[in-house]
Amino acid sequence: HTTWRNVPDRHHSMRAVFDQTWKLLKDDERHLFQRLSVFRGSFQREAAEQVAGASLHLLSALADKSLLRQDGGGRYQMHELLRQYAQEKLEQRPEEALAIRWAFLNYWAAFMKTRETDITGVRQRDVLNEVTAELENIRVAWSQAVEYGDLDFLQNASQPIYEYYDLQGRYQEGIPTTERAIARLEELERNDERDGALALLLSQAGWHYIRVGRFDDARTAFTRSRSLFEALGIAPPSGFGTNPLNGLALLSVVLGDYATAIQIGEQARQENEAQGDARNLQVSFYV
Repeated sequence: HTTWRNVPDRHHSMRAVFDQTWKLLKDDERHLFQRLSVFRGSFQREAAEQVAGASLHLLSALADKSLLRQDGGGRYQMHELLRQYAQEKLEQRPEEALAIRWAFLNYWAAFMKTRETDITGVRQRDVLNEVTAELENIRVAWSQAVEYGDLDFLQNASQPIYEYYDLQGRYQEGIPTTERAIARLEELERNDERDGALALLLSQAGWHYIRVGRFDDARTAFTRSRSLFEALGIAPPSGFGTNPLNGLALLSVVLGDYATAIQIGEQARQENEAQGDARNLQVSFYV
């Protein structure tokens, strides 16, 4: 019997084939095969090395046994049935399963954080392509971070992920992605770290809401974000649109309230200038 999901009955007999292959694997091959189940879609050798401790020798061994396949670009992929089988094996080792999930989260948080500046800079096209190639894994990492309430991941990854969705026009995906994180953070005990992450996510949600015409939701999100930053006594982190005042100014422009837009926009400009926040300052001048 198998717990595989979303597979027809005819595939269940394949478990016997997988069981036989499993028995023939060396211990180090088994361990890597299990750990690689955290990936979705395709992945690079570098990711497999850093997350799962993979060596080129072991990756080649699994590929030779048809447990992995390598595409023309050098990326590896595991068939979904094999991945689910490997995941079941990993779940039988709960401590290792937890450790590999945290390694997975840390890798993708760093991956996104290192691209935060470039995604709006001269390497924008390359970065967008890089993120698109890894999007399935990033989605999984985001979902796990939300489930765990991983504030470090959300703080490091949320801004470049927001900018990716915004630049790609993926607002309909960006909104529920951000809303799930906001709802999860609201369940956690209040502290400065949680409130800082929540304030940032609310500002990002506000920009998404403007894009799809949900203006009341945008105002609520920006206002809540502003209140949290003020209560913490900190400035928003540097970034395009991380300051909710910029969002409120643009919202006033969209709604035709130009007097309010000028007033809020000027306040945002002064704050961003005082903080030396070049990216938010750029948004202030744009608004």
